Amino acid sequence: MKQTSLFEETNATHELKTQPVLASFSIERSEFIEALRAIKRPIHLSRKDAYILKFDLYVIENKVLFRLYENEYWFDTKTIGTCSTSLYYKDVFDALKISKEFWIDVNIKQKTIGLNQVNLTSPTEALDPAVKEIPMSVLSAPIHPYDHQAVTPDKHFFTLDLKKGFYSETVEKDIKYVRAALKKYDIAKSDIEKFIYSYLKFPKA
Repeated sequence: MKQTSLFEETNATHELKTQPVLASFSIERSEFIEALRAIKRPIHLSRKDAYILKFDLYVIENKVLFRLYENEYWFDTKTIGTCSTSLYYKDVFDALKISKEFWIDVNIKQKTIGLNQVNLTSPTEALDPAVKEIPMSVLSAPIHPYDHQAVTPDKHFFTLDLKKGFYSETVEKDIKYVRAALKKYDIAKSDIEKFIYSYLKFPKA
C-alpha cells in the first residue's frame, strides 16, 4: 500500500495543502537514511512484509524519535511543534531516492507528511506542546506489534511443535547471552549449544 500521492489541483488537494503544519524539522539526508537503517537492521522480514512495514515518528521539543517495534533512533535538532505519526518504511526510502538534496525538510500536517517535494499520506496525532520526553506508556508497547517468532519460510530454526521460528542470528545471539550469564560456572559454549538445539528443528539439508 503506497502512501505517496501525486496530488491534482482539486478541492480536496487544496484542502490538504492548506492544512496547518503540526510539526516540522530538518534532517540531513544521510542521517535520515542511517536512522531508517538503524531501526530496521535487527529485523528480518520476508519480501511481502517489507511492503506493509511501518515505523513510528515522534517529534517533541528539539528531539525526534524514529521507532520500529523496540528499535529506536533519537537525534537532536531544532523542531517546531509536537506530534506523532506512522509511515510506511519502503515509501519513505523511495521518497529519499527522489529527494537528492543534502537537507530533508519534514513538514507534518494532519493527514500528510512532506519530505521536500514528496508528500506521503498518514494520519497524525498532535502531542501536548509541554511534552519534553516521549511518555513511557507509549514506548512500553509497539503501536504496530510484529511477531518476531512467527513461523515463516525464511526462518532457519523451528521449535519442535513448529509453532515458533527463529533466525540463526537470533539463536547465536541467545547462545552468547546465556554463555555470558553462566560464565562463572565454566559451562562450555558447546554444551549450551547442544541444550538449545535439542529444542529446535534444524533446517532441511
